Amino acid sequence: APVCAPAGCRSTRCGARRHDEALAHWAAGRENVSHIGIALELDAGAMARDGFHPGEPVYRICGAALALHIADDVWAALTAGSGDGVHRAREGTTTEGRRT
Repeated sequence: APVCAPAGCRSTRCGARRHDEALAHWAAGRENVSHIGIALELDAGAMARDGFHPGEPVYRICGAALALHIADDVWAALTAGSGDGVHRAREGTTTEGRRT
């Protein structure tokens, strides 16, 4: 894989990396905003048929990372010191995340 220099690089990979770094910086300065870094090599098997957009494996991995972040960090922050209303809402959710 080519090494991307931040200045002057014209590859899509470099643009995506710079975009992700800018989002991480933006999120770090805001309360209640998270940036989830996901180390994933985007080879042909991870991409959609058009070769440009992410494919199913990327969405699956990103979804799993977000679910873990929500379960471990966001939910814990929401339920810390909260009343029964939050706990009742969680009890009304199936293991697949659908409301009962």
